[in-house]
Amino acid sequence: MEILNSFTTIFLLIVAWFVNEQIKIFIKERNTKVQKYEKAIQAIRCFYENKNNSEMIQNFLNNRDLLYLYASDEVITKISTFINTMYINNQNTADEQKHTAYREVIFSIRKDLFNKNILEFVLKIFHKKTKLKKEEYCLLKVNQQTIEK
Repeated sequence: MEILNSFTTIFLLIVAWFVNEQIKIFIKERNTKVQKYEKAIQAIRCFYENKNNSEMIQNFLNNRDLLYLYASDEVITKISTFINTMYINNQNTADEQKHTAYREVIFSIRKDLFNKNILEFVLKIFHKKTKLKKEEYCLLKVNQQTIEK
């Protein structure tokens, strides 16, 4: 019986250690995301307000490329929609649609930051992390205050 109690205690200590390490990683990852998203939001805002400034556009595109490293699939999809709304389909897009696309990016970032809990974080170890495909990434460049594919 003592051996069973010893194994149970050791097992529970290992589980507690594992959970504690996962919580540390979760907090670190979340703090990193907050910092990265703050920069991305600033770039998106400047891009949205100064869409005729080539330097602002390039800064936004640089931030957008970095989002592929840490942002959720939903955030990346909303950013792509935002770019299409602002530039690719610009002539046919009303200002309200552009504003809606901008708001959707901001809210998808918020959702990515605040709708995740530690259990989801631990469980993501066991399943695929992204559903995006390499074909969905498009290298964009600034050409005279516009964006080209």
